[in-house]
Amino acid sequence: MLSLFAKAALCLLVLLYTYLGTFKIPSDVAAFYNDLVAHALGYIVLMCVAAFAFPDKKVWLKVALACFVYSLLIECIQYFLPYRFLSLLDMMANGAGVCVGYCLAYLLWPVMRRMYQLPAQEGL
Repeated sequence: MLSLFAKAALCLLVLLYTYLGTFKIPSDVAAFYNDLVAHALGYIVLMCVAAFAFPDKKVWLKVALACFVYSLLIECIQYFLPYRFLSLLDMMANGAGVCVGYCLAYLLWPVMRRMYQLPAQEGL
């Protein structure tokens, strides 16, 4: 049941990030937050939720790669939108967020293992 909830949350995050990555942001809103911090935090959350959705540590590298490729796709879509632009700094912030999220998920593994009642896994 918990895995189903985490997968539903992951789907909602992907839909939300796709929407936020492709709609026009008013300039007065964009001025009030640090874009790179928002990118990094967003992908930390995405990777952690993805780790809870797929609680097998053996697939986490693939999940992290999928999160990063998704972030690249959103950035590439922005290239074709007249009100958005492709940003290498955003891509780097997304990648950093995925990496930090991966490390955070690894640190949360003992909690996750108890929640899912999983046996301990060797290595990563």
